Amino acid sequence: MNRVFFLLLFCLSAKINPTFAQVQWTNIKDAEALAAKTGKKIMIKTYTNWCGWCKTMDKSTFPDQHVSKVLNDNYISVQFNAEQKEGITWGGVPYKIVQTGSGSYHELAAKWLNNKLTYPTIVILDEKGVVIQAIPGYRKPFEFEQIIAYFAGNFHQKMDWGKFQEEYKH
Repeated sequence: MNRVFFLLLFCLSAKINPTFAQVQWTNIKDAEALAAKTGKKIMIKTYTNWCGWCKTMDKSTFPDQHVSKVLNDNYISVQFNAEQKEGITWGGVPYKIVQTGSGSYHELAAKWLNNKLTYPTIVILDEKGVVIQAIPGYRKPFEFEQIIAYFAGNFHQKMDWGKFQEEYKH
């Protein structure tokens, strides 16, 4: 009986007060224009289909309510497959897939990641599409929230990262 009561209570509270926001993802082709229009920075999640840590971040980090709120409020968020076959024009320059002996990579991913093709890598761009910082590797929700808040508030221009981490609260 207690289990049914708590399950019912949980379902009702979730419907009345939804706290689980989702990241509003934007197509790469629309990101530059949206950033220019809104004045928001761009957050690019570079990934590949085979990347296990990318999938873990998708399940644990991006669904976090604090992460999604910071992203939705401050960024144009884009998922970019670093091995996609489709050509992309960015900043007026066309980029394409490059075939290698062991696979392929997209020229735009290589540009953003400074040819360090590790995944996942989060790339923070300013509202004009210029790279501010590329951050490689899996990040847990709170750490990722700190990172995106640091750049969203332009704290990277006025405060040391370590000091920001110490002072940051949700």
